[in-house]
Amino acid sequence: MAADEALQGPLTVSAIQKALNNKLEAGDWLFDHLIERLPEPYKTAVPWITLLRSFNHESMETLLEPQKIKFDSNDFHRLRHWGFINHHDDWWSCKDFIREMQHIYQTKSRPFETRAFYLSVKEYYEKLWQQNQDDHYRLEALYYDLLVSPKEGYLRWKEVLKEAQIGWRKEFCGQLIGLAEEKNIQLKLRALNKAEVAFERGRLNYYQYQWIAAIEAYEKANNLFGEGGHKIGQADAQKAIGDVYQLTNDNEAAIISYNKALQHFNAANDRIGIGSTLLATGYAWQQSKL
Repeated sequence: MAADEALQGPLTVSAIQKALNNKLEAGDWLFDHLIERLPEPYKTAVPWITLLRSFNHESMETLLEPQKIKFDSNDFHRLRHWGFINHHDDWWSCKDFIREMQHIYQTKSRPFETRAFYLSVKEYYEKLWQQNQDDHYRLEALYYDLLVSPKEGYLRWKEVLKEAQIGWRKEFCGQLIGLAEEKNIQLKLRALNKAEVAFERGRLNYYQYQWIAAIEAYEKANNLFGEGGHKIGQADAQKAIGDVYQLTNDNEAAIISYNKALQHFNAANDRIGIGSTLLATGYAWQQSKL
């Protein structure tokens, strides 16, 4: 019970969160005040476990083996009852803010070992995906792919998302977009990629009839496209915002958004975009007169 005792007192989840929020070097604080207080095998294992997006005992045994860490079923049983561990179906994970801070700390303090660990986790889940075709394994593999190789990983993520969209798998689309929205991934993506992720969130919200959320996501995409000077992206986002307004019978707001889209399409000399937006504007104007 030494591990449990080390986590008693002020180290509740809320206390950890508050302490991390008040520290410039949150990862250092987490290591010095939490991980260093643990007995073995937790002291050696937890720095790596906290990097995992999800885990169970079987995956932990396999992934910790190269670190020469033995983590038996009793150790795992105690770990999964700690306050900063979440449980989802047959999987466990650390609280997101702890994983985020530990990722920053580990990549700074042990960059080569951390990259090698991420590669091993990616390969582990890719193998499981090939064997079982389970969405969970595919999501996990994509997460570590994005962490290790952001440029190539993002292209693979887009391919999987398009495949899910064609198959009308809205729940899986949401999981894929949520994965790309995670803080550790957002830190790796280029501004254009972040804008595209926000646009995809807006598209998903649109098809789920979540109009306010769709507009918010499209506006975020528009701002991100604007920061990168991507006129076509801004035009698409403004056109999409107009479509939401038109669908909810706010035709005046739709026309305003369409006019903004037209400005960007004209600047980019995108004739197809100009034509489709003019058509939508005409329809919205017609509806506003009824």
